[in-house]
Amino acid sequence: MRSANALASSSKTAPLPNGHSHGPRSAKGRSRARTQTSRHARSPHISPELPLTATCLPVSQSHLTALRKALKAQQRLARQNTALRAEIAELHADAAVSIQPRPAKGKGKARQSDVGLHSEIARLKAKVRKLERRHDHDRRRIDKLKMREVRADARELEDELVYGVPDSAPAMRKLLRRFRDLIAAPTLPSTDPLETCPICMETLVTGSTRSFPCEHMTCSGCLADYLKADPASSQTGTVTCPMCRAETALDEVETVRFTAREQWDAMLDVANEFAKMEVQRPRMDTSEEEAEEQFIDDGEDATSTHDSSAMSEVPPETSDAELDPEPEPTTLPAQAPPSNGDAEIPNAPDRPSTPLTPTSDSPGPRQIPYSQSSPSVKRRRLEELAAARKRRR
Repeated sequence: MRSANALASSSKTAPLPNGHSHGPRSAKGRSRARTQTSRHARSPHISPELPLTATCLPVSQSHLTALRKALKAQQRLARQNTALRAEIAELHADAAVSIQPRPAKGKGKARQSDVGLHSEIARLKAKVRKLERRHDHDRRRIDKLKMREVRADARELEDELVYGVPDSAPAMRKLLRRFRDLIAAPTLPSTDPLETCPICMETLVTGSTRSFPCEHMTCSGCLADYLKADPASSQTGTVTCPMCRAETALDEVETVRFTAREQWDAMLDVANEFAKMEVQRPRMDTSEEEAEEQFIDDGEDATSTHDSSAMSEVPPETSDAELDPEPEPTTLPAQAPPSNGDAEIPNAPDRPSTPLTPTSDSPGPRQIPYSQSSPSVKRRRLEELAAARKRRR
């Protein structure tokens, strides 16, 4: 009995888990306890057994998750921004692409845009490409000319190997080509009146003068400015003559390198080289070849051969006029008029009639051939031809 009473008293005085005891309480305390119990029952997030700080953990975890996602998005955007900056730098490096340049860092002039720099780079790049195309065209033309010369030399070497003797024909052909180029080369007059540029009216000089196929000339500077002012000419490869407005290919516009006197001196040098080669070349004896051709031995052919050889011994300059030592008079002697006005003196049937005036075959003042003229006469003749050529323009 005593033990049961002790157990009941201990149960009345033992504290509850929430800090309250089951001891005797007033009515007001019991109503407050019921109110707290009902409030804990209505709130699902607040456990009556946990403190208030433990209930805030789910809210903090959600905020941390959102913060991590925002940081990852910011890092991704930073990587994309770096890639875009690298792409912009590559586009800036490529001058052929028109982009909005990035302003420079700094103050004042340092912050100015580099539009002018990029436009200058683009212009220089275009000029380089144009020069490269022109260089490729010139290189192909030079290679073609080299191959032509190589083929010509190869043919000459083959001829030399076939016949077994060196021949001076290749050297002569080279001299003839050189002489032909000198003849066809445009020249400037070496005496007054001097040639002037039709654009800037300055006196033309060799080396800086360009000649058109229509024989009009202009200075190189004016032609370059003309081509720069007309971009269509560079694209089509043609140029218009400033004098006669004739369309001409740029490849056909030549540089004037000689005056009339310099051209004549260069042609004299070629002639002297040809003369030296002609003197050094051995004379060919064709008598053996002619003897080998007469392989048919009969009387008629022998007679005809003898007659032809006898005729060949007569010099070709001999004529009937030289065989006759007595020249015929060019005019008739004075005679008395006949008594009958209708009568005429007939010519002798065996003598031809001679005109009263000397014919064109009569000997006149002997003219020196051009090839035997002195250098001063030849030079004067070339200057006259150059002046006549200028007047024809």
